[in-house]
Amino acid sequence: MAEFSTANQRNIAVVPAIIVLAGATGDLGFRIAQSLLNRGAVVRALVRPGNTKPEVTSLRDLGAEIVEVDFNSVTALTKACAGAACVVSAVSGLRDVIVNGQKRLLDALWPLLAIGGRFLYATCSILQAENEQQAAGFLARTPNARSIAFARDNDARENWGTVTPSGRQNFPGQNGMDGFFYAILEKIA
Repeated sequence: MAEFSTANQRNIAVVPAIIVLAGATGDLGFRIAQSLLNRGAVVRALVRPGNTKPEVTSLRDLGAEIVEVDFNSVTALTKACAGAACVVSAVSGLRDVIVNGQKRLLDALWPLLAIGGRFLYATCSILQAENEQQAAGFLARTPNARSIAFARDNDARENWGTVTPSGRQNFPGQNGMDGFFYAILEKIA
């Protein structure tokens, strides 16, 4: 899993990277969280204040750190994401969450990422305004960001969906999945 080392030449300490996950109690986010936790990742799951979904308890039991955060507050998001090596967004909801909320999240969190840090933008949707247009809009207004490939080109199991300019789009029924989109955004300077 993602790690970085902090040390002098004689004494090397490996510190696990923190992966922040917004939307961890939704269907896609919960699957991402389970996969990360099963691989030994350190996951900080951001949830809305007062969230009582059973997934919160399940994530805590699996070892995730649960942080309640107001997704409309840049200050709260900044504090909740401090120290993250990677931020994953898999929030779900209506237009205010998917389009406006994701835009706020992207814009608020981008300055926190270290150069080389990555933001996984994922939605359970096939709508362009929630997917490709959102990722492309972010890339257009953020000169120090680029979209990178997720899968190894030679591994068909990881190359699902249709390639878009900013990510990949899976349509309902493709690969036995519902429709969703992802883009990996990397900070380059």
